[in-house]
Amino acid sequence: MQRPRGSARYRPGMALPLAIGTALLAVIAAIILFGSSGGKHAPPPEPSRPMAAANTPAGRAERAMPPAEQSFIAAIEQGKAAYEAGPGDAEKAAARATRAGALCQAVPNPHFFAWSGVVAAVSADAAGPPFVSIEIAPKTRLTTQDDTAAGAGTIDPDVLPALSTLQPGQAVAFTGIFRPARPGDADCYRQAMPTPDEAMAAPVFVIGLYSIAPFKGPAPAERSK
Repeated sequence: MQRPRGSARYRPGMALPLAIGTALLAVIAAIILFGSSGGKHAPPPEPSRPMAAANTPAGRAERAMPPAEQSFIAAIEQGKAAYEAGPGDAEKAAARATRAGALCQAVPNPHFFAWSGVVAAVSADAAGPPFVSIEIAPKTRLTTQDDTAAGAGTIDPDVLPALSTLQPGQAVAFTGIFRPARPGDADCYRQAMPTPDEAMAAPVFVIGLYSIAPFKGPAPAERSK
C-alpha cells in the first residue's frame, strides 16, 4: 500500500541535508556578526624604540629631550644602520655623507639649548684640563675634550664650579655649541673618533660648554650605583 504523498514522516536520508543546512546558517550568521564589528581586527601597534626606565637618570633625561636633540639622535641611528648595511667602502662613505647632511638639517645652528643626557665621565681636577663627556643615547656622546690645545676654551670658566659637583651616571641638562668640522672631515660637526667605523658606530662629538646642571624633572637626578 502506498503512503500518502503529503506525509511529513521523517526519512533517514534527510539527516545529511539538514546538517549541511544548519552548518551553512551558522556560517552566514558568523559572517553577519563579523561584518557588524568592523570587518577586521585592529592591527597590532607598531613597535617603538625601547626607552629607558622612567626612574633612572637615562629615562628622565630621555623624556626631557627637545625636538632638535631627538632629531640629532635619530639621524645618528639611521646613519649607523645604513653604514652597517653598506657592502663596500663606497656605500659606507655615502652613508656617512648622508648622515652628515641629516645632522646639519637636525641642528642647523651649532648652538643648542637645554639638551639632556647622562654624565659618562667628568674631571674638574686643577692638575689637568677639565672636561665632561655626556651620553645622549647608547654609544653616542658629546664631549668637551678636543685634540687641539688639550681642549682649551671648550668650557666656560663659570661652569667649572658646577662641573666639580657632578658624578658619572648623573642626569644633567646642558647648553653649548658644536665645534665646526675640520677641513676635509666627513661630518657636519667635529668628531673625536679617529676611524670611520668608530665615528659611525659610537660617535663622539666635540662641544663647547656654556652651562650644565643636575637635571630637574619629575624626579631628582641620582648617581649611578
